[in-house]
Amino acid sequence: MIPFEIFLDRDQFPEPENGQVYLVDLIDMMVVSPEGEELGKLESFSDNGVQYLLEVRLLDGSKITLPYVESFFPEVDLENGKITMIMPEYSE
Repeated sequence: MIPFEIFLDRDQFPEPENGQVYLVDLIDMMVVSPEGEELGKLESFSDNGVQYLLEVRLLDGSKITLPYVESFFPEVDLENGKITMIMPEYSE
């Protein structure tokens, strides 16, 4: 790890390879269910050292943070500005 941060304008990034995205490009994208129902917007992302985490602001104002893995985020549609998210099931 370097002891400083490096900042670049987005237009200086190389084009991502096929099937890859820059996480910064996902910020403010609409998040939808697999059926196309709007769930919220992608607000931010972080890295816990093991995987990337996406933070979604849901329509009710709450936030949910999930790992950026296919089981939660099976599709990113950059062209239409949508990320498909599968909500986790909770049990008590």
